[in-house]
Amino acid sequence: MSQVALKKLIDDVSVLAIERCLIQRLPNLLSADIICDLNDVELQRIGGESNESTAQRMLATEKLRVLDIGKADLKRFKRPNLPTLDLQVCMLVLSIKVSD
Repeated sequence: MSQVALKKLIDDVSVLAIERCLIQRLPNLLSADIICDLNDVELQRIGGESNESTAQRMLATEKLRVLDIGKADLKRFKRPNLPTLDLQVCMLVLSIKVSD
């Protein structure tokens, strides 16, 4: 067995062992009664989103909105009844025209 494979095996076994310990104790750590007794600050700390994550999500959402607008604009200019060509085919056609 190679060194890389051995290291991967050791890492995987370690992760599985830790996950098993956590999953076995999870019902006691986060029972419905315990969760219902948490206040808003505790809930936010455990399951909330950081300010940095919120900012990144908002930026990604805005980028997606702009891309969707661009996509809609491009769809309006799409000519009907024309087959979509693969980029390599387009390159081939262009190279043939250039060499003629």
